[in-house]
Amino acid sequence: MKKALIKDYSKALYDMTAGIKDSQVDIVIGSFIELLARDGKISKVDKIIEEYTKYEKLQRGVKEVEITSAFDVSEKVAKEVKNYFGGEVEISKKINKEILGGLRIKLGDKIFDTSVKTQLAKMKESLI
Repeated sequence: MKKALIKDYSKALYDMTAGIKDSQVDIVIGSFIELLARDGKISKVDKIIEEYTKYEKLQRGVKEVEITSAFDVSEKVAKEVKNYFGGEVEISKKINKEILGGLRIKLGDKIFDTSVKTQLAKMKESLI
């Protein structure tokens, strides 16, 4: 029998709660907690909720974009990134001095890397 993963539990919770009435949420959540307890997964509840949130946003078509830069990204740049990807976009920003400059943009499992560090590494590779 296949071992259930955190993503499996988060999708199951989404399926269980999709379209139910507010009055039924407590009952469904209670049943879900019982399932986690039975499967010995109560300690994973924080990660399951985190995955649930990601999955729920994905189902609504919300794109989560992470922008990493050596310096704080201006609102103008964040807005340009939102416009580039279109639709509903949630931006999170990270600062990483090691990339030296430029941007690294992550959308799902895709990474658009225009960082100075990466450009220098590519240049070094082509010179060798």
